[in-house]
Amino acid sequence: MNKNDLVSKIADKTGLTKTGVNAVLDTFVEEVIRALNSGDDVRLIDFCTITVTKREEKMGRNPKNGAPIKIPAAFVAKMRPTKRFKEALNKKKKK
Repeated sequence: MNKNDLVSKIADKTGLTKTGVNAVLDTFVEEVIRALNSGDDVRLIDFCTITVTKREEKMGRNPKNGAPIKIPAAFVAKMRPTKRFKEALNKKKKK
């Protein structure tokens, strides 16, 4: 599913316009990024917690030629799904 598919599904289910849903989704993404950049975690009840961790610099290998390369340190976002989210993904159909 891409962003347009998501916008269409939300618009169909809520009766909102696609333009309105798109604006809300864009604002949501901007605010999540702003919160993570300011050092806050983002906790979405029944969905996930998003945190930022620092990945240290390390040495890697170029997959084409095997030459060593330096992978710079970076901040990375990590998503940790909630228990309810994991249970919903693993729900088994009753026979």
